[in-house]
Amino acid sequence: MATLTPEEMRSRLVELASDLPSLQEKAEAWLLEHAPSTVPALVAALDDDGLGSVGQWRVLLLLRQLRLPETLPAVRAALRRARQGRDPIVLPGAMEALAAFRSPEAVADMAALLGSDDPDVVRHAAVLLGGMGDPTSAGPLSRLLESDVAGAPYAAAQGLLRLGTPEARAALARHLAGRPDESVRRLIEGAGIRAGEGG
Repeated sequence: MATLTPEEMRSRLVELASDLPSLQEKAEAWLLEHAPSTVPALVAALDDDGLGSVGQWRVLLLLRQLRLPETLPAVRAALRRARQGRDPIVLPGAMEALAAFRSPEAVADMAALLGSDDPDVVRHAAVLLGGMGDPTSAGPLSRLLESDVAGAPYAAAQGLLRLGTPEARAALARHLAGRPDESVRRLIEGAGIRAGEGG
């Protein structure tokens, strides 16, 4: 494969950040087709304020698709920056990208988001954390079932259902015994879990 010039890479990254779907889709396909040689430029783009939040969000979604272990530090750094800057566009992309990595560091970072003061972040993190499939997630998600944050118990139940471990099912059964909110109860019972199941 021919060496990609910095100008060519920059052009594709600018197109990726475009509002025109045809340009954005073409750039995305090109960047994926030329991976892994595009990965260093994608990682560097996460620090490029000239691409804007939308461009960085789209880069994170590409990194999620590629799921290369060497990109995890950049995804974690993007998550930290987005949290500090409270960037409502980059943060969900960073969370989605992080969820593609099933490493202990990624799981710990996602679990830490359950303590966010932003209810949207808490709810999104709960669902993503369950989908990461790490059995250690049952504890933090179980505690979130008791949260007063609007929608957090429902998201915690979704996360626990996605996790699907015996510990997750037992936590949901225990929660049913405590007479949860009606929507949470319907979600849990809809998955075939009954109060007292699993100890």
